[in-house]
Amino acid sequence: MVMYDARGHGESTRRPADMSREAAVRDAVTVIHELGLKEETTPLTFVGQSLGGHTAFLAAVAHPESLDSLILMEPGPGAPNPGLPAEIAAWLDRWDPGDRAAMFAAIAELAEAPYHSQWAATTCPTLVVRGANGTMPAADADTEAMPTARGPRPARRRHPPRRHRRRGPRRTSGPTRPTCRHNGRIPQLPLWEGQLNNTRM
Repeated sequence: MVMYDARGHGESTRRPADMSREAAVRDAVTVIHELGLKEETTPLTFVGQSLGGHTAFLAAVAHPESLDSLILMEPGPGAPNPGLPAEIAAWLDRWDPGDRAAMFAAIAELAEAPYHSQWAATTCPTLVVRGANGTMPAADADTEAMPTARGPRPARRRHPPRRHRRRGPRRTSGPTRPTCRHNGRIPQLPLWEGQLNNTRM
């Protein structure tokens, strides 16, 4: 397993000049190829949460040869959402002003551009996970619009808002422990893995 900090997050460049969706996809594909993660004998699953999930499905459409399957947690293809910056403004008020500006830059395109065509064009096996009390609405229509998507029943877990800081891209041989502490568990994980495996058959 390899985890990396997206630009503007964690230990990556905190305030890069380019926070576009195109730059995020370029970074993801660069990590895959520079670290030699895509090998003929080893299927590559890209896991992304929220904005990372958005990056993952855009990468799958733009570079289908670079990955084999997706697990998307709380993603959204998103029609333009002009209200998005205001919706997260109160949450971002607790951030350092420079970091706040970087996050607004990261979501700017989500407020203006539609991504339904890319969502529907995703062809690799995809597991979509949305929490019943999550930050994204449980939009069944979105899942149905992606021909290869599967989605388990919503998991009801409450987590306090938090920011993850990780060092590096990290390569591990097994499951990793997050650097933050919380009481959340994901008992559905074996079910999700089984559902994703079924889409590969």
